[in-house]
Amino acid sequence: MTVTSIVPVSVANISASQMSSNEIASTQIAGAAPNAIFDTLLDHLQNVNTQLVNTDKAVQQLASGETDNLHQVMISMEQTRLAFDLVLQVRNKVMDAYQEIMRMQV
Repeated sequence: MTVTSIVPVSVANISASQMSSNEIASTQIAGAAPNAIFDTLLDHLQNVNTQLVNTDKAVQQLASGETDNLHQVMISMEQTRLAFDLVLQVRNKVMDAYQEIMRMQV
């Protein structure tokens, strides 16, 4: 695993042909304000939470007989599962990065 520079790199100083797509993405992230990154993460977590609540309501309505649209409920459940799996994988990557940083010797 390589560690990129913490200091933001100006993309104007480096031609795009010299940078890989991963380097371009890390440069864009490094140049972003930390608050913006955490705000985006919080927005995604709130969206997943809203999906979970809405799917739970749809399942309860299906179980109580208020709706008979089984296909839509199953689609909603699968979308929510995928969104939750994505959040879980992002959390795992963040934890791995944190543990890697903690293992570094100063």
